[in-house]
Amino acid sequence: MKNSNYLFELLNEICKEKEYKIKGFSNNYIIEINNKKQSIFLYANTLPLNDNVSQKLCADKSALYSVLSSKNLPCVEHKIIKHPSFNMDYAYNKLENVLNNNQNGIVIKDNKGSCGKNVYLVKNKKELKCAINKIFDKNLDIAVSPFIENSCEYRVIILDNKLCVAYQKEKPFIIGDGKSTVKKLIKKTYGDFDFELNKKDLKKKPKNNEKFIVGWKNNLSFNSIPKVVVDEDLITKLSNLAKKVTKLLNLRFCSVDIFSTNNDLKVLEVNSTVSMEIFSKSSDENYKITKKIFSTALDKCFTDNNKKNKK
Repeated sequence: MKNSNYLFELLNEICKEKEYKIKGFSNNYIIEINNKKQSIFLYANTLPLNDNVSQKLCADKSALYSVLSSKNLPCVEHKIIKHPSFNMDYAYNKLENVLNNNQNGIVIKDNKGSCGKNVYLVKNKKELKCAINKIFDKNLDIAVSPFIENSCEYRVIILDNKLCVAYQKEKPFIIGDGKSTVKKLIKKTYGDFDFELNKKDLKKKPKNNEKFIVGWKNNLSFNSIPKVVVDEDLITKLSNLAKKVTKLLNLRFCSVDIFSTNNDLKVLEVNSTVSMEIFSKSSDENYKITKKIFSTALDKCFTDNNKKNKK
């Protein structure tokens, strides 16, 4: 979760009900929970359920793609472009070739980034150079993937090979009134949030009741809207794919982000740290779902610790 204090508050509520003791260190970046018999520690909002190698594979987008594709699991391609110490032209030419082979554009991102930060949609050479400079200026490696238009993204949360919840991340949108510009409607709905739209789009005046998508990113931190999946057939398909991924990567507690385009499902990313803050704040029901998931995950942590101590 993005906010350590939020997770601490959620766990504190759970601990009160279970009569556990909870203590935070370093502004809750580290959390200790004691069930009167033993303690477990959370580090950077991560519960002690996944092994170190699995976590590192999830954090590295290009490495994850290599592993999943090697086992013929459907996934969105991510190729790595290492930060060049000297020859910037080599990296630029390599990415330009990728752009030329993808008519819809490409997505350039920090290979180990999260929450939609340092992620850029590139459709021409000018945007390419700008995106490359922004990422390389921070001494980061680049992961490049094709931009998939008209895609729908889902997040599937798995705990010990069981589906906890699956929800869609609906892209942010505005509803036209036939008079106001996109810029004004964004201001009214989202305040000063920058969706990185071009000037031409900002000047458009959507028709009355017309739905206008204002953001291309699916991240909830970029104002996408979570909607719990209720279609049983879709839930089964999402769950089956997510479980194949978690089994391969030896992950117990994680979230799997899946793209859907023309009924074709592909894994986009896997997160070994489960983030549900924005989802939980979106409704009372979603908060209850979040709380139940973390309560169950916490029980799993102590069960594991108890088994280890008996050996």
